Amino acid sequence: MKFVGGTRPVAAARAQIDASATHRVANQFAMAAEFLDRAVSDHLARLAFGGPAPGGRTPRAATRFASSWGA
Repeated sequence: MKFVGGTRPVAAARAQIDASATHRVANQFAMAAEFLDRAVSDHLARLAFGGPAPGGRTPRAATRFASSWGA
């Protein structure tokens, strides 16, 4: 085997890729991405709608309170 600059170009040309293994790895990445997307979506939904507004009022109560002042 001839070395050019410390590499083995012939060996690189002979490298074979297992298509089914590559497909399995891609599927695992896709499943991990879906898992993370769902986890982030659930977390953000809880932050946006999961509790009272600052000051101890819920958003609906705050709206009623503001409308009683003519706002």
